[in-house]
Amino acid sequence: MWEDKETTAPDPSVAPDGEQPSALARTDSIATFEETNKQFGKMRIFSMPELMDTHFPSRPCIIENLLPAGTYLLAGAPKIGKSFLVLQMAYQVSAGEPFLGFPSRQGTVLYLALEDTYERLQKRLAQMTERDSPDLVLSVLADTLEEDLLEQLENFLFEYPETVLVIIDTLQRIRGRMPDNGSYAADYDTIAKLKAFSDQRGIALLLVHHTRKEGAEDVFDTISGTNGILGAADGALVLHKDKRTSGDAILDVVGRDQPQMRLRLRFDPTHSLWQVTEVETEPFREPPNPLLEFLSRLVNEENPLGSEKISRLLHDFALPSIIAMLVGALYNIVDQFFIGRSVGMYGNAATNVALPLTTVCTALGLLFGVGGASNFNLKLGAGKREEAAKYIGNAITLLVGSGVVLAGFVLVFLKPLMIAFGATDIVLKYALIFAGINCLGFPFLILGTGGSTLVRADGSPKYSMICMLTGAFINLILNPLFVFVMDWGIAGSASATVIGQVVSGLMVAGYLRKFKTLPLSKNDLLPNWERSRLISALGAASCFNQFAIMVVQITLNNTLTHYGADSIYGSEIPLACSGIITKVNMIYFSIIIGLSQGMQPIVSFNYGAKKYGRVIEAYRLTLLIGTVVSIIAFACFQLFPRQIIGFFGEGSEAYYQFAEEYFRIYLFFTFLDCIQPISSNFFTSIGKATKGIILSLTRQIIFLLPLIVILPLFYGINGVMYAGMTADFAAAVLAAYLGWREVQLMRSWMKADK
Repeated sequence: MWEDKETTAPDPSVAPDGEQPSALARTDSIATFEETNKQFGKMRIFSMPELMDTHFPSRPCIIENLLPAGTYLLAGAPKIGKSFLVLQMAYQVSAGEPFLGFPSRQGTVLYLALEDTYERLQKRLAQMTERDSPDLVLSVLADTLEEDLLEQLENFLFEYPETVLVIIDTLQRIRGRMPDNGSYAADYDTIAKLKAFSDQRGIALLLVHHTRKEGAEDVFDTISGTNGILGAADGALVLHKDKRTSGDAILDVVGRDQPQMRLRLRFDPTHSLWQVTEVETEPFREPPNPLLEFLSRLVNEENPLGSEKISRLLHDFALPSIIAMLVGALYNIVDQFFIGRSVGMYGNAATNVALPLTTVCTALGLLFGVGGASNFNLKLGAGKREEAAKYIGNAITLLVGSGVVLAGFVLVFLKPLMIAFGATDIVLKYALIFAGINCLGFPFLILGTGGSTLVRADGSPKYSMICMLTGAFINLILNPLFVFVMDWGIAGSASATVIGQVVSGLMVAGYLRKFKTLPLSKNDLLPNWERSRLISALGAASCFNQFAIMVVQITLNNTLTHYGADSIYGSEIPLACSGIITKVNMIYFSIIIGLSQGMQPIVSFNYGAKKYGRVIEAYRLTLLIGTVVSIIAFACFQLFPRQIIGFFGEGSEAYYQFAEEYFRIYLFFTFLDCIQPISSNFFTSIGKATKGIILSLTRQIIFLLPLIVILPLFYGINGVMYAGMTADFAAAVLAAYLGWREVQLMRSWMKADK
């Protein structure tokens, strides 16, 4: 019977004249209530069929899951940090930035800081941000409710129709003289007047209030005044601490139109900002639709991620990732092989000096590729196809633009860059040739790297892999032709690499012109600051890890050059050997990282489905396979270092001696090296990004970088080798411990569910 008709109910946020603020306006056709329902004075009635057939427009959400339209309280003890929190909210909503990790609806914000001064507000905002927000309006004076406050707010909304949020700090300042102070009725009447105003105008009204000193079992019972205050409001947020001097606090949230949540916060005194450390409850969800629930269950039951054998899933998902990673490593290995065979040790050293530039290309490709793909999938999942297309277009523009800018920068500053990266006088001339030619391919390399991610997001992982394999195959064919047949030496190897990158990049570009999921227009390619910012935000983690590798590589090169000069090996031998060993190690890590990427969708899906047994099994199996690969790599590095280094050209006995020591000492803990990258990806996969980022930085930045600087001061060139093995061990132990704790936690959840 509910399918017969549908009526749109009047929107409670519509103003008396029938208009809404443009920021909250909707296109719903509002039917006249009197025409569809019976009235008995103020009482308006629905029969159940009429109620079920009526469409009620949803309340606009100012901060997703945290602050819908309506009237809300933010309560806390004096001097606990409430004013900092609401000023942060005011700024971030006005700027369209997430507040405490929750997306906000950008619009004008009025902040009535009635217990502050303009000087204090200026100082706090200067600490918080360097970017002005013209949509944040502040005042330290306002009338009370008994006077003309509502009229003042009405006039403000007329002048600023895009207003979405009004913050009043504090409630007590606008109450004035209460004739029946402390009564339930008086409290309820005060909030009811403000609620009527916010409902009528479709905005959020946040009232800052105090809590009582007396403790209560329910934190919301500590709100100062009678229950009438909370009873009339749409919801409340209570900020409290275990200790007043602590920088940590808890924000409890309850309301009619948002979920009950507990946020653990930490105050950053340097920037005067509150940051979320943990969200203890799940985000609010709309009441379930029976049909959608049924379809969801059907999909989940049939989804192989939730039912297929873990070993089979890991094979299917990890193998393409491993191949893709190996292709990237193959570029460097091919160049190293032919340069070593033709130019020799100095050529090998030159490729090592130029390696940070390739790392920068990878970082930029991941920054805009991963960020673009993530935003594309998010918008597509939300049904916003036009916005999704614009994110892909912006990502393409950023990929190509950054490649052109980087190539130009390197060409202008090539020589000082090579010297800064550790080139000696002998190695410099080779490095200038190799890097000078290589940089011509940077726009295509960055487009190929990042564009492949966009292609995979479009549902074409095989084509993405073909693009990369084609470029690598061309490089493999042309390298011996240019190096040996045409006798171009190191310039020939660089040229072969560039041609391979150009072909891969053009293949990706050809695909992006005919994007499968949705068509792209020229307008989609136009750069947009806000979309570029969001792309960069989601791609930052992958990018930062590559930059960390680059910093370590540059530091390592300079350390080897400096301390090598004081050793029996000289500067060039350590530089050449390190470059070869780094690229050989890339082959091993390509397999490990490919494994961890293959694990990611399996772990994410089953963690979301609360199938913790399958999550643990996937993590355990990935670690087991990774350990087997690591032991094999360890055996090769310990038993055959001379043979491996000899594969890349001849050298002196000192050359072989240093290579053997470097392999055996620097990479001594290779058999443990799989734990850190797999565990890092594991935490990212289950939504604990902070732990994932920390683990991703442990080996390169937290442990290795300072050890590379410190240990050579005491042990000379050997200190570099000790730094590598120490960093590997420390990173593995920390990752193993955190992974073990997380597994134990999931096992406790499994026991609790039984």
